[in-house]
Amino acid sequence: MPDDTPTPDLTSQCRELGENLKSLFRATWEHEEARKLRRELREGLEELSEVAGETIEEIRQSEAAQKVKAEAEEIKASVERGEIETKAREDISKALDFLNAELGKLSQKVAADPAQDSDPPEPPSPSDS
Repeated sequence: MPDDTPTPDLTSQCRELGENLKSLFRATWEHEEARKLRRELREGLEELSEVAGETIEEIRQSEAAQKVKAEAEEIKASVERGEIETKAREDISKALDFLNAELGKLSQKVAADPAQDSDPPEPPSPSDS
């Protein structure tokens, strides 16, 4: 007895998923909060660059430069022993976990924002998994 259940159109479903992701990314990128965040990040990075440049110049001109050089040698030895890499990996991993969690929250907020011009897809509920 043949099965009369229609075969799902996976190509169409994948295309729809792609369009939904595209809508979500566009809505997130164009959202006022995202623009504000990008502006704040750009301004913050510019300030960080300026302060770092000033600090480097101060260090170059001070007696502390010798101390910094000695500390740099110590850091180099730590890197060669792998200590810095291990710590850096752990810290970067924690930062990425945090950023991913926060971006997930932001994506859900944007998707739920009724003031949006476009309608981004709703995030799947835990019961859909």
